[in-house]
Amino acid sequence: MAACGPFETHPHIGVAVSGGRDSLALALLAAEWVGARAGRLTAFVVDHRLRPDSTAEAVTVAALLAGVGIESEILPWIAAPPATGISEAARQARYALLAERCRALGILHLLLGHQRGDQAETVLLRLADGSGPEGLAGMAAVVERDALRLLRPLLGVERPRLAATVAAAGLRWIDDPSNQRREFSRVVARQALDDARSDDLHALSGRFATDRRSLDRRLAGLCVELVGVDPRGFATLAREAFFALPPSIARRLLSRLAATFGGRHYPARGAGLERALETLAAGRNAVAGGCRFLVRGAAILVCREPGAIAGPVAVAKPGSMLWDYRYRIDPPAGPGTTAIAALGEAGRRQVLAQGAESLREMPVSAAAALPALYRDGVLAGLFLPGSRAPRAATAADLEGGRAASRPATVIFPADFRPAQGLAAAPWGSDDVGTLVLPAGKPI
Repeated sequence: MAACGPFETHPHIGVAVSGGRDSLALALLAAEWVGARAGRLTAFVVDHRLRPDSTAEAVTVAALLAGVGIESEILPWIAAPPATGISEAARQARYALLAERCRALGILHLLLGHQRGDQAETVLLRLADGSGPEGLAGMAAVVERDALRLLRPLLGVERPRLAATVAAAGLRWIDDPSNQRREFSRVVARQALDDARSDDLHALSGRFATDRRSLDRRLAGLCVELVGVDPRGFATLAREAFFALPPSIARRLLSRLAATFGGRHYPARGAGLERALETLAAGRNAVAGGCRFLVRGAAILVCREPGAIAGPVAVAKPGSMLWDYRYRIDPPAGPGTTAIAALGEAGRRQVLAQGAESLREMPVSAAAALPALYRDGVLAGLFLPGSRAPRAATAADLEGGRAASRPATVIFPADFRPAQGLAAAPWGSDDVGTLVLPAGKPI
């Protein structure tokens, strides 16, 4: 844990617990660590509801934790799973549920139970996918998210040792049957690995992790030198200096920009990014990673691609939300069906016609990608960081059906809080916990 710090004096730590041996061991170890610091631990059990017995299993896990004095909460996934890509959708939903609950409780650090074997599987899968040095560094021990740090303190610990820790506490873990289904590539990778191969892959990830940290420091410096970030949610990139960079560095910097301003959790990569670089070098506008890169004289404007934003998001109840993984907004309560969607060009013209001069100062493409509030399909509000409303408008203006009769769209404050920051975590270590511990002994 020390390598994952710093922490508060009396930290309130969250831990994701599935009921498997790894996450149960992590919860037990975290409870001991937090107790020694007069802190607090809250375990979160996500119920994806993808199997008939998942809810009963979540209740069982919560009871196991309560039996050893660990408080817990069950977080159900309410939305219906998609027809395809269920595993990825479930993963995204899991992180979203965990992040929102941590934010509500003021938790800054969330522990994840990935261990040494998981790291080896990740590196093997990335080798098969042809990943570059950053990918082959494997999972990072510290990942920065919106107002939350994801910590993986067990990346160097072997699974038998974690199993022994759970057994020593008198607990029995739950094995997810999906961990044996060979249609999942990670299961195939796990079954293909033995101890020697795992050790080799873990050593490989450690070497690449060292390179990744050096590269992260260089990219962070370039962001300071070449990128101007507007707090309303777009950026400018110094064009001449950018193309003076080595191609490999330029590609990585463009990837970071696409991730931050495109609302992604991971840097963009692939053929689309290469095409964007070639197009920009030719002096033409480009699109990659859900972002627009628009040539504007000596600069390149970086903003979200409005057409890549998902459709309207219904607001079931008032409360803070992270929209499009870019903006922290607080939709107001009111009558009718409320939804949040991109403002779009038509909405931009409507708001400008009503006197929103603060919007006129923004590039057209950036303004079109702002979050807007719709009541029964009618534009009723705009969320704008650093906004100066054209009139003294409040959330109360939307109540009682007054929105339809009012000539001006209400402008609400917002915060640009992208899921992926431009710079990597300034603390922590990618190779935390690389010490090989004897297997089969509790920690």
